[in-house]
Amino acid sequence: MMKCIIENPTCDGYGQIKINRDTYEFCPCTDIHKAYEIYRQSGASKHLMFFPSQLQFNPNILTEHNGLIPFHELISTHNNSLAHMIKKRWHLILISDMGYGKTQYACTLLLLAAYQKYKSVFLDMRFIRDWLNDKTKKAQMEKQLSEADIIVIDDLGVENYTDFNLNNVINNIDAIIRDHTGLLIVTSNCKIADMKTAYPNGRITSALLKGDRKIYAFLEQSIRHQPTDEKIKQIP
Repeated sequence: MMKCIIENPTCDGYGQIKINRDTYEFCPCTDIHKAYEIYRQSGASKHLMFFPSQLQFNPNILTEHNGLIPFHELISTHNNSLAHMIKKRWHLILISDMGYGKTQYACTLLLLAAYQKYKSVFLDMRFIRDWLNDKTKKAQMEKQLSEADIIVIDDLGVENYTDFNLNNVINNIDAIIRDHTGLLIVTSNCKIADMKTAYPNGRITSALLKGDRKIYAFLEQSIRHQPTDEKIKQIP
């Protein structure tokens, strides 16, 4: 028998609770399974598919205007503001060295968004050429991007390697940033000043900094080897 992922003793493990011989009702775990499916369709890593209650770390994050805010408090604020941020086309820019939690933050927020039935697309800059150079994949990705409420561009700046068709990549990323009509989340190892150096024509940085945007610095500690919990202690 399957085990309910929220350990509801009355659930059959498949999301159903038997009331009597002919009557069933749904367990809250069904909404979590649906969120997992929507999350997987985004392309985000399944290894980072955790709700906040599963993350056993809570580093402080430096914000532009409000000083240091704990990870869990900030992500709760963003989760409660998803509808507003999508409608107003907010840009969340997450900056840190490698391993400090910016991609985990983005993925957890995507999972919370999936729980609310929002569609997302996760773009890893390390693999962007895989679909840019394939006409079929490119058409599929463009359709997904046009339907997404949230787009994550992960590791912006990593594409500045000599083996990249850099101009093609930059032009496509610039178009994605400017054309997206929902919430945009960007993670990068580069500070804003470094981005301006990496993209000397200024189009990428000007597009990122346009309109409602918030910049967050993950500086406190590396979370790469911090423990997570399989058990979901709190339903979103």
